[in-house]
Amino acid sequence: MKKIALVALLGVAALGARDIGFYTGLGTSFVEKSSKTIKSEQSSSELVGNGWFGGDVRFGARVAQIVPNLDLKAYALFYGKERSNGEIGGGIGIEAEYQPFPFKKLGFTAGLEIRAGVQDTYHKDKDISSKLSYGSTSKHTRVEDGYSRIEFTENTGVSSTSLSLGAAYHFTKNISIDLAYLLRYESYDVEYREYGTGRRAHLEWSEYKNGVRAGVNFYF
Repeated sequence: MKKIALVALLGVAALGARDIGFYTGLGTSFVEKSSKTIKSEQSSSELVGNGWFGGDVRFGARVAQIVPNLDLKAYALFYGKERSNGEIGGGIGIEAEYQPFPFKKLGFTAGLEIRAGVQDTYHKDKDISSKLSYGSTSKHTRVEDGYSRIEFTENTGVSSTSLSLGAAYHFTKNISIDLAYLLRYESYDVEYREYGTGRRAHLEWSEYKNGVRAGVNFYF
């Protein structure tokens, strides 16, 4: 028991000796639009928008040189996505930066991020080209050809998990920029009803997307 307490005390002391501070980051990302075809008929982008551009704000803490040449950041974020039914949300993430060079200006990053958001679709109308619909028995049915007018019966739910690999450059001790490749696994939950027929649909799907993110960080 004394040995465990001693190890814990040494760990806290070692962490306390590190350069720990707060930071905020501003970023913009370009990610592939939704391209799923549901039940071989419904284009997912008609339901969730074809937005591919978004922005985010991060707030978190950084531990510099947690081990030699390695910085660690943990953060919370808020984001918005253009042309995606007013999508907004938040999330958490962690990012490690390895700085192999003596001058400590250039580093390589790897990160994991989890997001949850919502699209402002409740009671909104939209025209879709799909013939896909579900009745009370959830049976796949076909309705008239051409566009169908629908009303969303709930806000659309969105969640995602992203892995990132990139690089960062430190202009000063307090300012850096970064650029990273994103591999994102995104899930959607959409509910709507058709005008005229009254048929309802509840669609859930997930898809992988590629993207990039560029950001600037300020350390305090």
